[in-house]
Amino acid sequence: MTLKFDCQCGTRIGFDVEPEEGRMPTALDCPSCGADITALADREIAAQLAMATAQATARPSMRIVRSAEPAAAETGSPAPAAPVQSEPAPAPRTAPSKPVRTESKPPGFLARNAVSLVGLVVVGAIGFWIWFALVGSRPRPVFHLETTAAAPFLDARLLDSERLLILTPNRISLRNIVTDTDLWGAEVQAPEHRKATAPKEARYARSDEAEDPDFVAGTFEGIRMRIGGKSAWVRAGAKLLQFDLGTGRKVSETALPEPVLQDRPDAAGWLFVSQAPDGQQVLTRMDFATAKASTARFVPPVNPAIQYGEGDTGPHANPMVVQLEGTVALQGRLLEVSIASLRPADTGKPSVIEKENLRASDSDAAGAEFMRNNQDYATEDLSKYEVTLRRPFGGTPWKGTVAGHPVFVTLPSVDLLIAGKAVIAFDHAGTKLWQAVMGNTLSQRHQFVGYGDDGEGGPAFESGGRAYVIDRGTVHAFSLRTGDPAWRLPTVGASEVVQSDKAVYIATTSAGPEAMNLADPRSGRGVRPLLLCVDPANGAVRWQAEWLADHAAVSGPFVYGWRAGTSALDEMAASMNQTTARSMLHLSRLDPSNGRADWTWHRSGTPRSVEAVGNRILVHRARELTVLGFRTF
Repeated sequence: MTLKFDCQCGTRIGFDVEPEEGRMPTALDCPSCGADITALADREIAAQLAMATAQATARPSMRIVRSAEPAAAETGSPAPAAPVQSEPAPAPRTAPSKPVRTESKPPGFLARNAVSLVGLVVVGAIGFWIWFALVGSRPRPVFHLETTAAAPFLDARLLDSERLLILTPNRISLRNIVTDTDLWGAEVQAPEHRKATAPKEARYARSDEAEDPDFVAGTFEGIRMRIGGKSAWVRAGAKLLQFDLGTGRKVSETALPEPVLQDRPDAAGWLFVSQAPDGQQVLTRMDFATAKASTARFVPPVNPAIQYGEGDTGPHANPMVVQLEGTVALQGRLLEVSIASLRPADTGKPSVIEKENLRASDSDAAGAEFMRNNQDYATEDLSKYEVTLRRPFGGTPWKGTVAGHPVFVTLPSVDLLIAGKAVIAFDHAGTKLWQAVMGNTLSQRHQFVGYGDDGEGGPAFESGGRAYVIDRGTVHAFSLRTGDPAWRLPTVGASEVVQSDKAVYIATTSAGPEAMNLADPRSGRGVRPLLLCVDPANGAVRWQAEWLADHAAVSGPFVYGWRAGTSALDEMAASMNQTTARSMLHLSRLDPSNGRADWTWHRSGTPRSVEAVGNRILVHRARELTVLGFRTF
């Protein structure tokens, strides 16, 4: 009998055997896994015997009937029947073991082509990596929108990777950049007193203003937009409009006292300054959290009449400092003048330029002397001021004497009064929290240049529980709670501090300590834009990248840097052609581990803003909106 069946491990078993009493004569093990397969063999034997019996029953059979044995002799008695003795059952015989013949399955497709498949996977992975590095991870425009010079894009904000909020002089809309459709739109009544076209601040007039993407036919200072909470706030002249970001429904409309002299938005609200008929100023502040407007009157100080020489500047020309920031009005009255020039003292050596016979060996010294004589050096103001901080909308006033030109900065958590080399912190109710000392005074740019939205371009930034303050030669990291310095990093020309979860990025310059006394350190010889990656724990510089960026942004795992400007060759070519050199935007995605540029995207022109949300980057220009995107794993 030939048996064929499968073991539980999948091995095909086949062999010939003579069963005894319908069973295997001996025990049997699987040659592959060693398991006892005797029961499987007995089941196969029983199945084959049952099949044989069924076949035999189905065939026609012949029946043989035998006649009975002749009867015994009548005269004799019948012979007794012999007892039937049963034969003992034969002892089980042990059949000689026979080799078991196994039949294995033929190898499958994967086994036969394993090497080829692995090779294809490796080649595919290498090809995908090359494609991703050269094409897939590179930025490409995923959304592009243009407008006319008469209706420019005044503001644009990326709410997320799909929604873009756009403000034009007459309309606000929320657009889906994936489907390129408007989710909602609402009309904005433009102010009637639109200013005329501002003159170009250029050496030569352009002949192609109509094709210039940055050219705007007029100014629209009375139309601005802010995002607060779940609402979009739009100032349209003397009206403040509130729109729901989800539906575009106009929630409220607030009339502002006219004429509106200035408006100062911040992260928590919007301050409007209007002129009252009696000469006082009316302050109107809209709180974004409560959507309620508060009004207060503010009496501006009268500058005393003083005598000063022609061309005199600084505290002599303006002895009263007035600043409105957030909910605080700062008044600083000059008490004592102390201004020092930071121009280096004369070396006492004879002038190289004035030599009668200049030699080639004098070229370096003559160039250095020429640059030194034509540099714009800063001044250090350590004059005494009597400073009064008033909070027209409620809070504790403060009055004190400081040494240095006072500058007030509102941060999300604290208010900072920076004067000379001192930093004084207050909470938003007016209570003094702490005071710290810096090594230098603020740069001239931070003392007298106004702030943009959210203090952009100011001397102080808040992030990660710290207040970062920038003086002329150092970036200070103060604790918001105690004012203790976590670290101080010497650098000249710093303009921006951005913090992520793992690093602090500082946009600064490569200027050395010798440029610290310049009014603008970036005007020094050989000064380049520099981006520093700093350890937030101790201020140690992890890496630095030159020329790549003078602005930084962090969104998720991505770090971006960009700069815009003109090159010396472009300036020279424009001067020869009597045209204006156009600037160029250089946008880079940086590797957070070493600062190298994964890619750089170039575009002519200077954008109004650059904003990043994940792997989406918005480049906002007056007549053009471009959203870049790139693939990620």
